[in-house]
Amino acid sequence: MSNTRPNPRLTLVRHGQASLGSADYDQLSPMGQQQSLALAERLAAELEDDAANWRGSLKRHAQTLEHLNRPRQAEVEPALNEYAVDHLVQAAVAQAHSLGLTPPDVAALADPVQFLQVFLDWFPDVLSCWQQARLIDAHNGTWTDFHQRVRSPIPRWQQQLQGGQSVLVVTSAGVISTVLAELLGEDLAWQRQTNVDLYNASVSIVEWHQSRWQLCQLNCTAHLSANQRTMA
Repeated sequence: MSNTRPNPRLTLVRHGQASLGSADYDQLSPMGQQQSLALAERLAAELEDDAANWRGSLKRHAQTLEHLNRPRQAEVEPALNEYAVDHLVQAAVAQAHSLGLTPPDVAALADPVQFLQVFLDWFPDVLSCWQQARLIDAHNGTWTDFHQRVRSPIPRWQQQLQGGQSVLVVTSAGVISTVLAELLGEDLAWQRQTNVDLYNASVSIVEWHQSRWQLCQLNCTAHLSANQRTMA
């Protein structure tokens, strides 16, 4: 049996399903807990015990990582927190005329669970307006600020990887898609589509190989059953 360690890798995990449509979105739903347990089984088999663990400071990040039962204590990094989707949506609706946006009807906005696909189809246009600095959102600030914030841990991850240590990051779809686009040299259209495509408890993996980032897996849900694959 070979004792060769695998190449160090950066594993980016989207949190388990949060509580969309409830009074407090920022906590795992029962489905999110099931997803996290399935994810834990996968990572226990794939990821070294001495991997560095990182997460944002949101409750859904903390609860997901707790279910993973990783042996090392996590670094809590608020830079890995998601933008506030509800504030972006509210700003987009308020500015829809000047932005040339056609928002979903009131029923769809009032019931995001029932009309999730409607929302997912529309949201990349909202992100595009924000990225172009056309959408003004006092709560979230500018896209440039968000982009710079979520990039800030990358040098430390790269240092850990170059030192031979894998890195696990539990965060949100907007952060993962932004980080991956940055590392892989993808454009904002790719970032926007990846942002809305990422499943809950999905796994995306990159390696630092020969002075460049290499994508190994994107939005993988092989550890989830069909009924566990959710997007919000």
